[in-house]
Amino acid sequence: MPDRLADQMAFARAFVEARDAVEEGYYADLARRHSPAELRRHYLTSMAKPLLGRAIGGPVEFYDTWGRIMRHAWLSLSFGVYGEGHRALPDPATRLAAAQVNTVDLAWDPALTAAPPQSLLVDVGTGRGNSAARLALAHPAARVVTLTLSPEQAEIARRIAARLGIADRVEVRVADVLDPASTADLVGRADGVTAIEVAGHFPEERSADGFRAMAALLKPGAPLTLMDPVLDRPGSLVHDFAGLFTWRFRPAVHYRDSLRAAGLTGLRLTDLSEAYWPTWRDTGTVMAARMDRLRAEFGPVLAHVWQRIFQHRAWPLGRTVHYARMTGYAQNGTSA
Repeated sequence: MPDRLADQMAFARAFVEARDAVEEGYYADLARRHSPAELRRHYLTSMAKPLLGRAIGGPVEFYDTWGRIMRHAWLSLSFGVYGEGHRALPDPATRLAAAQVNTVDLAWDPALTAAPPQSLLVDVGTGRGNSAARLALAHPAARVVTLTLSPEQAEIARRIAARLGIADRVEVRVADVLDPASTADLVGRADGVTAIEVAGHFPEERSADGFRAMAALLKPGAPLTLMDPVLDRPGSLVHDFAGLFTWRFRPAVHYRDSLRAAGLTGLRLTDLSEAYWPTWRDTGTVMAARMDRLRAEFGPVLAHVWQRIFQHRAWPLGRTVHYARMTGYAQNGTSA
């Protein structure tokens, strides 16, 4: 087994063990304040809003619900990118977790090829803290700052970092990258900035601001890398519907133009669509195997709907959305 895949699998096991222990305690505290029926009703209401033509309250509401659902299948909150070795693994849960670690590795490759050991790495969009943990464990001299809008995500990620023994090198910051004050101390200092499935949450009128804000954090010559679902043609009603979940699908050209407008050069786009599509199938399979847990926690309706969405890759988003890595470099440095 190639060393990188073996390392990804080892990290996934360690991270999931820490995450599960942390979340068991976190959600037990939540259950002491709210009955199971209240919690099921809350999550069902949140996810049902778009079906009624109403938008979810924002990325925080979406991810606090989505994160609790998807922890039963996913390592954190992003798609996996599968190499040949990942596809060959026999167990779908193992494949899926390792592929999601691979997403993090691919996102950070452009920065880590040139970053010094004592680097500052900024992760926009914390999720469950898997990206920050991966960086801190693999690069013990680096300082990692991860930004999230969600106090819940921040608390869970901090507890995971403490459990993994990296809390002294990982700063989890509740911050909006669109608010200049929240990252003023990081401007011009980062050896790399990465946003995995974040830019689609920028409101249309603030998208350019978001790209400029992330680019402003970079040292000269350092890269900004985004991993995102993208469109290869104009969006449809299905993609507009996804906007009610606070995600705005945009064509790859939007990312290219936004990176350029933010003053970045050496733009590179890598199409990872074929490598990401297995995420849909494996997620559906893993969720089906854990359906008893999903029903107990969320009730039969929500458990059934989300498992079916992933089980059937024929669902329009699974067929029409592509996946790409997009990188641009701050000027006055090399992009090699």
